[in-house]
Amino acid sequence: EVGSIVPDCVDDFVVWYAGMLERLPFHSSHAGYAYKRVECSKNKASRGVDRKISRYYGFDPGYEPLRDKMLERTGNPQWLNAIDKTLVEKLGGAERISKELPASKVTKLKNGLLIQGAPVPPLGDVNRGASDIGSIPEIARLFKPLRTPVSAFRGPVDAQEWLARYDEMENRPWNASAS
Repeated sequence: EVGSIVPDCVDDFVVWYAGMLERLPFHSSHAGYAYKRVECSKNKASRGVDRKISRYYGFDPGYEPLRDKMLERTGNPQWLNAIDKTLVEKLGGAERISKELPASKVTKLKNGLLIQGAPVPPLGDVNRGASDIGSIPEIARLFKPLRTPVSAFRGPVDAQEWLARYDEMENRPWNASAS
């Protein structure tokens, strides 16, 4: 059940994350579920991640090539997405962004915007219709012009195809019971 893995204090986390963003310099940032690897099992773990990311759209694969090419770019649209003032302007300003993202919660920060695409972090299990992805597809389409140019991940997954996974999808109302 999705509810069993979502913390009770999601709103507190969002407040904490927004406060952290206002104190630290960033270009873009995101928060949600992610795969993490440790050095001693990196290759084995990466093979497992490669098998899972096509099924679970809500997880960030945690690939270094993606992370390392984020300067003045956006990457994987997630549950929480932050962009600094430079990227806000490149996307047409805060007012335009708010209009382009009617189903998302857009919060002004001192140094940019925080965009929330779903009430809680989605799993995005495509085998169950990925009904919990909320408005992440509209965020992906907005961010597309600034998407990181990474061409490949480790393994068989096509990086640009994976980053474009939401581009043709419609927003989906939050429906944890179907996930």
